[in-house]
Amino acid sequence: MTKPIPRFVLPCWVLIWLYLAAWAVEPTDFHFDKPDLTLLEEANQIDQIYTRKGLVVSDPEITRYLECVGNKLLANQPVPQNVVFKFRVIRDPIVNAYALPNGSIYVTTGLIARLQNESQLAGVLSHEISHVLYRHGYLQNRHMRKKMVAIDIFEGVAAAGSAMAQGAANASNAALSAAQSSALLHQELIGMSIQAAGELGKAVMVASIMGYSREDEREADDSGIGRMVAAGYDPHAIPQALGLLDEHMEYEPVITFYRDHPKTTDRIVETTKLADAQPAAAFATFSESDYLARFAPVIVYNIHADLGSRRERTALVRAQRLLNWKPDDPIYQTLMADCYRGLGAKSPEPSPQELTHHGVIEDRKLYFRHTSAEEQQTLRSRPDGQAQLKSNQQTAEQTYLSVIGKDPSQFDAYLGLGFLYEEQDRKPDAALQYQRFLKTAPADNYQRLRVQRRLENLLKSLPPASSSSAVPPAALQQ
Repeated sequence: MTKPIPRFVLPCWVLIWLYLAAWAVEPTDFHFDKPDLTLLEEANQIDQIYTRKGLVVSDPEITRYLECVGNKLLANQPVPQNVVFKFRVIRDPIVNAYALPNGSIYVTTGLIARLQNESQLAGVLSHEISHVLYRHGYLQNRHMRKKMVAIDIFEGVAAAGSAMAQGAANASNAALSAAQSSALLHQELIGMSIQAAGELGKAVMVASIMGYSREDEREADDSGIGRMVAAGYDPHAIPQALGLLDEHMEYEPVITFYRDHPKTTDRIVETTKLADAQPAAAFATFSESDYLARFAPVIVYNIHADLGSRRERTALVRAQRLLNWKPDDPIYQTLMADCYRGLGAKSPEPSPQELTHHGVIEDRKLYFRHTSAEEQQTLRSRPDGQAQLKSNQQTAEQTYLSVIGKDPSQFDAYLGLGFLYEEQDRKPDAALQYQRFLKTAPADNYQRLRVQRRLENLLKSLPPASSSSAVPPAALQQ
């Protein structure tokens, strides 16, 4: 009878096997044909479109960090033909990550804002690396060409992406906070990673949104977990990350592979089994605090984007996360106030009814049939909506005033108050806050011209006595 191998010996030789297994992934019989080269060229052009449209986060520190994690997973393994690995963060509040067949791997700001630590990020990158190494993009394209369904799928996804972008464009201008104004100035970025890919590569876009076949996805998970273990990351970070992504705060116009509930639930079960099957080892630990220190600017950007795309609840959750990390940070406190003001008459969390199947269907109808302003009008017509509006506005006002009371130089808080008071038809108070914003904001602040025009219009609508001297609210007179 063969003696069992001692458990403490396993990590040594298993890690060597995992490295070799991770390298031996490219299909040995793969040869480029004309459609494959066309797809490769489309992927290269998508990279160029992303850069030209300003979709790629250009912060060099963030790029270096992402490249470092990606290269740790690659471990200097041989790179297949026509592949140059690049790891980038792309501006898009949709929760997603995808790999182009040329080796470009993109993680959206929406996904970055949801993950908690480096191990979970490594799990996402490792999965996408596997798609590239296994040539899944090319194989999927070949399959789709044979089935002749690419155009039909593309049209459906593109229509949903277009509707999502239109939803952002229809946000009520009168109800914008400083954060929302920032988002709308860049509203063409909302969902643009999907639309830009769709301009050229139908197969690329469909695979990145819908995911690959069940077999391909399982293969990527299996190989990805092995690659994580070999690089010293805890493989359980993958199912942990998937659990975080199964979040439903509001209607999602486009359900990506990373947010498809049935698929996500199945993947949690399957990746947990795969992770449990790995030999015991001492893995590196990574804190959420370190993660936030690196990605806080990305999360702040994504909060702005969420506010500009009718995802106020999601924005609030992300702002609260930053505030839990740094409770005294005035920027995060102001963001929190922006989120409460942006909610209007909407509750901070979905009701149990909204989470039911029927509720999801009704939310979908509401999203596509009504603008944000129309949705708010409907909510405010009900007593419970009026009560929620009052509560949200009080929270926002108190938070803005608290920020200003501690640090009068926080110009975004004045701007938020100005928007809030104007929405409440407190025109003298709004004018005063706009004046204070203009006095404290830097000369090159992109909001100055817009606020100046807004202030001019307000003053014209006020009686002469009021316009000559805006009256401060009682809370500021104390």
